Amino acid sequence: MPTPAAPPALPVHIDRETALASLEAVVDIYGPEHRYDLVAVDDDHSCCDEDCEEEHVIDECLYAYNGEIGCLIGAALITQFDVPLAVLYTYSVFNVETLLAETPVGQYVELDADALNVFTVAQKCQDGDRPWGEALRQAETGETIA
Repeated sequence: MPTPAAPPALPVHIDRETALASLEAVVDIYGPEHRYDLVAVDDDHSCCDEDCEEEHVIDECLYAYNGEIGCLIGAALITQFDVPLAVLYTYSVFNVETLLAETPVGQYVELDADALNVFTVAQKCQDGDRPWGEALRQAETGETIA
């Protein structure tokens, strides 16, 4: 009987090519025209329902919410690198750099500078209500459209 493969050593190192491949895989799953749905959150960044006071509610981009994948970067981290949904949910309001440096997500993945740029450009694009296919194209070129 063959010996099962050992799980990858953590954290998984992500370079530019791996980051782009992970985004491409997510775009293939969701489609290039998919857009992130903004989530209404309260001052403490918890998801809102009808009980939230309107003046304290903002629309926010979250990596995960209500037990589901939220944004393009969250989808890549969860589906391509096995970062637990619960870990991303807890830190959903952080930008990519802070998410990796100051939360337990960094125990699962580490990005080199080029991969961080790929995820940052894609995140900024999709946070600007652009489709995920466009976010992938911008990440490939490294340019952000204002």
